[in-house]
Amino acid sequence: MEKALIEDVSLQLKLIKKQWDKVFKIKLDKAFLLIVEELIEVRNDWAHGSPFSVDDTYRYLDNITRILKIINAEEVEEVEKEKQEVLRLLSQQQFRG
Repeated sequence: MEKALIEDVSLQLKLIKKQWDKVFKIKLDKAFLLIVEELIEVRNDWAHGSPFSVDDTYRYLDNITRILKIINAEEVEEVEKEKQEVLRLLSQQQFRG
């Protein structure tokens, strides 16, 4: 099974949202919470098989990168690589269009 299918972050995102006022609000601004809420929606759409455009995918990866940087996660480099690949696809798509 793909790594992405095994590592569902739904519970982590919901925990951040639930604990916002107690834990995260002190050090992070409201924009972070809005990103978390958007990623919860994206995760739910993905789980139900909704398709994403290349533009949407780039935006979601950018938001994920921002969160990973804020929490100093080691996965930030891996997501940055994926984001650059999607940017390459987006550039090709715009060049053709």
